[in-house]
Amino acid sequence: MYNKNIVYGLGFDTRGEINVVSRCTYDNGNIVKYEYCDCGLQEYANLYYEEYFYENNVLSKTTVFDVIPKIDFYTEDKYEIELNESGKIVKLIGGPITNGAWEKSVYNFNKYAT
Repeated sequence: MYNKNIVYGLGFDTRGEINVVSRCTYDNGNIVKYEYCDCGLQEYANLYYEEYFYENNVLSKTTVFDVIPKIDFYTEDKYEIELNESGKIVKLIGGPITNGAWEKSVYNFNKYAT
């Protein structure tokens, strides 16, 4: 399914029943939110989503959320993104947010960003 700034997706199990629903939201051609729900078993349905932030139309930050209500599970991760001149990711700085504290790790991708 398609809307000007929103793209919906559906996934099906082997019986042809819907078990995954997704939605991508765009602004000026940039993805700003990706939402994914695994709803094959209603009692275990979960929600996963990512938010993307841009500075001067260049990706700069992303936040990831994962929620599983059945087991009271919630995680939040935040990453700052560094790009090279070609627009390829060379570094992620971040990690989980636990009790309001942001645990930062550095992930270098320099050898992959040529």
